Amino acid sequence: KIVLARLPVPHRVWKRLGIFEHSEFSAPDYVQVVLRHYNMVRPIVPFTCLELGPGDTLASALVMAALGAERTYLVDVGEFADRDLATYHGVAQTLRQRGFEAPELLEARNLEDVLDRCRAVYLTEGLASLQRLTSASVDFIWSHAVLEHVRRRDFGDVVAELHRIARPGSLSSHVVDLE
Repeated sequence: KIVLARLPVPHRVWKRLGIFEHSEFSAPDYVQVVLRHYNMVRPIVPFTCLELGPGDTLASALVMAALGAERTYLVDVGEFADRDLATYHGVAQTLRQRGFEAPELLEARNLEDVLDRCRAVYLTEGLASLQRLTSASVDFIWSHAVLEHVRRRDFGDVVAELHRIARPGSLSSHVVDLE
């Protein structure tokens, strides 16, 4: 995989071949992951949140909108997100089955429409994306099996940026998978 990762092949090609998938969860299953992070912190509504490394799905945008987020930032190092609207309709259905008021997606024509309805912004330039966010503007930051993938030389800068954008009194929840 280390050798393959160096080849100039788009992520979507590797994903189609079943190589380099960013998540072991389906988008509807990821709802439970996001809820676990949210329940650890329980930010005061309305809140602004940031997921570091959403990977293959932007499902957390729907979850956070249903929980009262006024803005969700989804920051990754590349554009890896599934653009199939059926994925996000499945997430909305899962949320409704769990008793949440999910954003309405019937009129959504593309992923950008889904993000607009969720008041979410997808940023795909990693550290550079974090550096463009306003200081002290985020109430809740989380990541799931992401921090262990940040290169050692970048780790301090990433943590410094997360600290900079965190509003006083904000909280974070991070799962680090060292398997």
